[in-house]
Formats: sequence, C-alpha cells, structure tokens
Amino acid sequence: MKKVWGLIAAAILISSLLGGCVLQSVGSAVSNKGDVTVQVNQSIALTNLTFTATQLTRSEGTTFAKPADGNVIVAVKFTVENTSAADQIIGALMLFDSYADNTKVLISTTGMMIFTPPLDGTLAAGKSMVGYHVVEVPAGAQVLTLNFNVVMPNNGDTSGKKFTFNIPQQQG
Repeated sequence: MKKVWGLIAAAILISSLLGGCVLQSVGSAVSNKGDVTVQVNQSIALTNLTFTATQLTRSEGTTFAKPADGNVIVAVKFTVENTSAADQIIGALMLFDSYADNTKVLISTTGMMIFTPPLDGTLAAGKSMVGYHVVEVPAGAQVLTLNFNVVMPNNGDTSGKKFTFNIPQQQG
C-alpha cells in the first residue's frame, strides 16, 4: 500500500512539473519603506523575515488534482529568509490576503497537493525556506494580489506591503 501512495505522489509531482505555465524566476530585490508593491523577482523585507517571489505558475491541475469548473490554480513560489536571531513561525493560512482581480480568493487545498511544500513551519534563525502560496482563481482572472496579513506576529506593520502579479492566460 505504501508503494501505491508513493507512486501516486510521484505521478502528481511529475504532472505538476510538466503541467504548469511558469511566468518568471529569480531576480532582484527592492527597498520597502511605506507602501510597497512588488512582482516576481522582487523582495519585501519585514522586521524579521524577507519574502522573495521567485516564480509564478498557472496550472489546469493534474489527473488527480483539478480545480473547480471554470477555475485554474495559480502558485507563487517564495524564498523566505529569517533575518532575526530567533526562530520565526510562518503560517500559510494566515500569511496573505489573496485577491484575483480585486475579488478575495482562498488558499487552494487542491493546488497544495500539486505545489509543495507550502509556506508553513518554523524557520530557524538565519536560515531560509522555499515554499508555495497556492490559490484557485477564475480562469479569466488577470491580476493576483497578495497583501501581507497585518497581524503577522513579530514582523512590525505589514500594511501596504503586497505582491502583484499578472496571471499568465495560457498554460505552457
């Protein structure tokens, strides 16, 4: 039985690697005093954490994990650096308020089966992690905005700090 689950997990992983349209990857950082809007390849530094969006992928899903009819999965890959001297907790469910064309969207549990790992866990002082923030959006959505949740503990005032992405309109 373990082999079957392992094969299913491998199939999902391979499908996700082949089934998405990748917009961009790795680039430069920007200063972030006051209101800050950044895109793929740019960073936002909070008090104890620095988030860099390194890739944006649109996916129709896989054989085993499909979005609801009329929707697509959009995954943003982040590198998060702990710039403090203490461990920091990152909670994927409370990290961002997500909007597709100014309409609130939620984290996609279906998409999280395809794009792993999520941005979740304890990050040791001075270390970094890579993970995905995954949402399900209407297929025709043009812009994805991720506003930092203003109640992120130990990270100062996050209001006005957000990532904005143009969603690719076709799967690669």
